[in-house]
Amino acid sequence: MVRYCTNPDCRRYDRPLPRDAGPCPDCGTAELRIDVDIPLHVCSACGTANAGATGDCWSCGASLDDQVRKL
Repeated sequence: MVRYCTNPDCRRYDRPLPRDAGPCPDCGTAELRIDVDIPLHVCSACGTANAGATGDCWSCGASLDDQVRKL
């Protein structure tokens, strides 16, 4: 399950929110949308939640592909 901000002007609109409950840490919006079909992968380099487990971490740029292969 991945949570997103509902504010289309916020960068978290298409990037996952932290797993803990609460308003969006970027814009403060309290309304969130949830996508239960997207797996969540936490970057081992910076701890940021990313939708899926491939590509680069949206926060620090570390390769998620390399992290998954190491697991």
